[in-house]
Amino acid sequence: MFRKRIVILLSLLVMTVFVLGGCTQPETGPAGNGDSEDPVGGEVAEAVEIGEWSIEIEVADKEAVNFTNVEAADLGPVEFTAAQKDGDEFKETQTFTGILLEDLLEYVGVTDFTVISVEGADGSSREMPPDRLALETTGIAWAVDGKSLDAGCGPVQFIADQRGPKWWIKQVTKIFIVE
Repeated sequence: MFRKRIVILLSLLVMTVFVLGGCTQPETGPAGNGDSEDPVGGEVAEAVEIGEWSIEIEVADKEAVNFTNVEAADLGPVEFTAAQKDGDEFKETQTFTGILLEDLLEYVGVTDFTVISVEGADGSSREMPPDRLALETTGIAWAVDGKSLDAGCGPVQFIADQRGPKWWIKQVTKIFIVE
C-alpha cells in the first residue's frame, strides 16, 4: 500500500513537471527569434524582413531628412491594426508592421502639424490634416499580417486607418510636414 502511494505521487510529480515545462516558452528580446515585451510593456513587433528603402521627410522651413530602413529598425518597429474604408463599410482589419506616424513625427522633431502630405513613387499624393488621422493607427508599414508588402504596395506604404484607398499611399518616397 505504501509503495503504491509512492508510485502515484512520483507519477503525479513527473506529470506536473512535464505539463509546466510544456507551458513555458523561453524569453526572447528584440534580438531573439520570437515576440517579447519591451521594458515599457508594449508588444515588440515580430521580426519581418524590412527591406531596403528610403523616404525623404521634409518639414517646412527645415532641412530635409532622409529616413531609411536603418532608422526605422533603430526606432523599433511596432505592430498596429488598421482597416481600409470601402464606401460606408470597412474592409477586414489587418495587422501592419512598421512605424507609427506619431513616432515618425517625434523622430523629426515635430510635436504638432497642420497638414502632412505623403507622396508615392507614381507621383500620387494626399494632403491630410491631423483631425482626419488617428495617430495610434496611422503610419508607414513594410509588412501586413506577418508578410512583407508586395511590390505593388511596398517596400513601404502609408497606412491611414478607417480612410479610403486614396489615403493609403503605396511605395512612399516623400513626406512633407507643415507645422
